[in-house]
Amino acid sequence: MPSPSFPRDPYDVLSRDPDYLDALEENSRRQARDWLDPVGTDGTRRVLDPGFGLGTPALSLTDRVATVRAATGLPVALLDGPAAPRRITALTALVDGASHYAGTETRYPDGRSVRVHWPTLPPPAATAGTAAAVQDSGLFARSTPVVDGTPVEATGCRSRPGGPVVTRLAEAGGWLVSVSGQDLDGTRVRLVGADRAPGPGLPRTGDAT
Repeated sequence: MPSPSFPRDPYDVLSRDPDYLDALEENSRRQARDWLDPVGTDGTRRVLDPGFGLGTPALSLTDRVATVRAATGLPVALLDGPAAPRRITALTALVDGASHYAGTETRYPDGRSVRVHWPTLPPPAATAGTAAAVQDSGLFARSTPVVDGTPVEATGCRSRPGGPVVTRLAEAGGWLVSVSGQDLDGTRVRLVGADRAPGPGLPRTGDAT
């Protein structure tokens, strides 16, 4: 009697395909190139933040934020303090079958980042069972960032049970605001342009982020 056959793991098949491996390598190379040098060989930019990249002129933070807001149609979140962001990027989501900008993320040289985006999915239904599981996991804690001068309730997320809080997620005026990186409670966030109603931004054109 022949032994039963089982379908092969498609990832296992792909991991041995030289064309697939070449595509992965090219994708990684492109991501690294876009991060280090946002100006293409033809002189076109692949990033939204005009103050990011090698060889780019120094621009004021106000101009950088205004450029990203004009390109995305969305607000930009900043951490209060003297440090200038390393880079401002955009998040995307499918809206009615088309790619739209859905949020922005501001990254700082010390590893911290802050995001503002609109909630694309409703929050999961809360039950006594899920609340108990969340409490017992040790991965979540209450936190209170300060958004535009107002303390807001947030969920603090730990990378390991009982460890330090590394991400805080809060709702402010219908927008979701998240702060990542080792920092103390009470992180102060400033939103620029969040006075519009929460929702998707402009359609994404090209591959700029």
